[in-house]
Amino acid sequence: MSLSTRDATSIWHPFTQHHTSAPPLPIARAEGAYLYTQSGERLLDCISSWWTCLHGHCHPDIVAAIAQQAATLDHVLFAGHTHAPAVELAEGLLSAAPGFGKVFYSDNGSTAVEVAMKIALHYWQNIGQPQRTRLAALEHGYHGDTFGAMAAGRGSGFFDSYSAVLPRVDILPPETPAIEAYFQEHGADVAGFLLEPLVQGAGGMRMYAPSIVDAWCAAARKAGALVLMDEVMTGFGRTGTLFAHQQLSHTPDVLCLSKGITGGMLPLSVTMTTEAV
Repeated sequence: MSLSTRDATSIWHPFTQHHTSAPPLPIARAEGAYLYTQSGERLLDCISSWWTCLHGHCHPDIVAAIAQQAATLDHVLFAGHTHAPAVELAEGLLSAAPGFGKVFYSDNGSTAVEVAMKIALHYWQNIGQPQRTRLAALEHGYHGDTFGAMAAGRGSGFFDSYSAVLPRVDILPPETPAIEAYFQEHGADVAGFLLEPLVQGAGGMRMYAPSIVDAWCAAARKAGALVLMDEVMTGFGRTGTLFAHQQLSHTPDVLCLSKGITGGMLPLSVTMTTEAV
């Protein structure tokens, strides 16, 4: 029985309509920028395996580092415990992204966004403004597939099947007058404004100039809302600077990173906050 046939009997693939899609490509190995099928065909991985593979597949340095770490300490409960690699990575990220003070670890971009949304809501409770319960996000944005992230990405069109049960997130058109009007009307109740800086990825590769994104951030900040930036796709050099927000005048209060952190080799994400948050 072929691998494709065995796959069809046991696996449900993401982002796949199984009645209409072609069988999945049977990949045997990968190296550098290329994937190799079981029949030996070489394919250029043009999307870097969903924007994760920054340094090429099976990079020998990364493979060796993973093997060494797995043989030393594979995993430990992070509540009440710590270890040097976690501290060193946090220190490196904070050094690479000036303006932030703390790093919270999770496992993928969607959960990094969920963490950011929870932080925004909890922040206002902790400082005595519990009325700030609104979250806002940009139309066409895509932030992941867990329920909070889907709610923030409902304007992308990917999640219409779940619209009746998603949490409330206000979806704003990417137009400065509309965003300014929204914050003038609802600003006192908004906890956080979530956006992908400069480029909206899966929602259509929509580009926005730094000056435009700065105007949106200014409107949110004027209303007192926290600015949350999802750099799961744009982070680690994809827009010319290490992080897209480094081309802006506004540093976000909360920053979400994933994908490129491990070069696509392992699931990992972080939600970074300013020291004030």
